[in-house]
Amino acid sequence: HRLAARGLPIPESCDAAFDLVRLYDSEPSFVLAVRAALGHLGPKRAHAVIRRVVAKPIYFGKATAIADVCFDAGIVEEVLTRLDTSEYGIEADLLAFNGPQLIPAIVAHADKATDPKIRAGYREAINYILARTAAAGHSHDPALDQHIDIHAIRFSYGGSKVTPVLDMLDGLPLARYEQVMRSNLARTADEPWDLVRCLRPDTSEALLLAVFTALMKRSTAVTSGCLGSRLRALGTRIVAPLRQAFGDTPAQGSLIRELERALDDEAFAQFKASLAGAIETPEQELHRLCAALPGPKVRIYRLRRADRSPAADEVGRIGGSPRGVKDSDIPRHGDEPMQHIITLDLARLPGLTGPDGARSLSLYLPDPDDAEEHESGELVWCTEADLTAAPGSTADARAIEVDAFDVPAAIFDEGCEGDLKRVRGMVYAANGYALGGPLWLQDGPTGVDPDFLFQFDEGLCSINLGDCGVMYVLGGEITWQCH
Repeated sequence: HRLAARGLPIPESCDAAFDLVRLYDSEPSFVLAVRAALGHLGPKRAHAVIRRVVAKPIYFGKATAIADVCFDAGIVEEVLTRLDTSEYGIEADLLAFNGPQLIPAIVAHADKATDPKIRAGYREAINYILARTAAAGHSHDPALDQHIDIHAIRFSYGGSKVTPVLDMLDGLPLARYEQVMRSNLARTADEPWDLVRCLRPDTSEALLLAVFTALMKRSTAVTSGCLGSRLRALGTRIVAPLRQAFGDTPAQGSLIRELERALDDEAFAQFKASLAGAIETPEQELHRLCAALPGPKVRIYRLRRADRSPAADEVGRIGGSPRGVKDSDIPRHGDEPMQHIITLDLARLPGLTGPDGARSLSLYLPDPDDAEEHESGELVWCTEADLTAAPGSTADARAIEVDAFDVPAAIFDEGCEGDLKRVRGMVYAANGYALGGPLWLQDGPTGVDPDFLFQFDEGLCSINLGDCGVMYVLGGEITWQCH
């Protein structure tokens, strides 16, 4: 840069320094500096550098960021042809440093790509190129609008993957914006909430109706957070088109709860008031989803912390002193007695069995507040006779609510998709459950496990489980995991 600024020749020995290994999209000023420096070399030398980089066995993807330096269609074709073979996909953020003149070539390569990773990377890159162009204060050719792919927006990543693209969409004239949205109705048919996340305050009622109609076709797949946060800015004007699109769709629990989260408070109040039927509860939703899924089922019991103390004759409890365990029977760790954490009433959990005659199962831990010795905890099984002999105490205890569900056994295996994955998420989100199999926070054996007793998080038992931790209790092991 200094040599060019002084009008001095740039030695050819400099060209070899352009290996681009340290070129990352996270350092845009460096990428732009390298692009400008290559431009100082002139077309012949710059193209030689590009060809040398793209011929590398590794790091050839770095040529993505310089493909249009001293623009030549043939060079661009060489770069994209090499990228077509990448087993790692396309570095879309790096490709975005090129100008809109590359988009026709990128579209051609995306259309012929057989690898879905390559195809998706090219589509994502087009969005970023147009977003970077808009951020620089330039408008792009309206003919390129047809290549804006809303389904390629990486909403799950957020930040720089999303905000610049939404800013670009917001900056389009209304007629062009609405045409882009309508042209993406088919692309987003499986995930229409992507369109919802792109709605802007001046969207016409006709387009709102079209988007919400598409959403209702996939209403059973709506999950928490998928509608984003932009609906609030539209206020109550969305109520009429949303209600029209909703029609007689059942008031499914996840759908209504997500609308409540995403809509302006007054808008949701008006929408809710317009519904004729009752809103599905989370329990009803889980039963409905499980009943509709094929394959063998397994009975599990959701465990909930009740907002009341247990009655004196109740067996199940969280905290307090359990019935059936005399002071002499409390497990010890070193010289200290362990602390009672939770007791389950086996009469309320058919299928959870222990030693012959067992009526209750109590978990004791040595250091529930410090989490230093959780895995040294012990289980205590009690019979009916034991319960009569030791009354326990309900002081500082909470009762346990138990709900039975017959869930697909497949949710405990790896690779769940669709509604199976959704049910798996609902079961995992419970503060605790018994039987079935463990749903590990990190890694562990998968599948239905006859040795598995129950698992819980801090929402059920107020102990130290680290960052979003989960306690797993099996017949032969007590363990826990956290982030």
